[in-house]
Amino acid sequence: MRKFYEAHRMDIRMENNGKENEMLLFHGTGTEDAIDGISNGGFDDRFFAKPGAGLFGHGAYFAIDPLKSSHFSEKRKKRPFIMFWCKV
Repeated sequence: MRKFYEAHRMDIRMENNGKENEMLLFHGTGTEDAIDGISNGGFDDRFFAKPGAGLFGHGAYFAIDPLKSSHFSEKRKKRPFIMFWCKV
């Protein structure tokens, strides 16, 4: 996965005059399947918000403010909310 990331990062750098344009953003989730999937395989577009489901359509949603992402972290019995802090 790291090699794929580095290759994609180079493509972005070439498209943006040498700038990577990366940010550290938050992503909130709560289901065990989502947590395991993201932790083990990264973000998979087969599981992104479906067209019409999210405010901006199909995609994974990230936020600068962790409070915004916390609204998408489901409450889990006697367990903490889960949020990812990601380089995007």
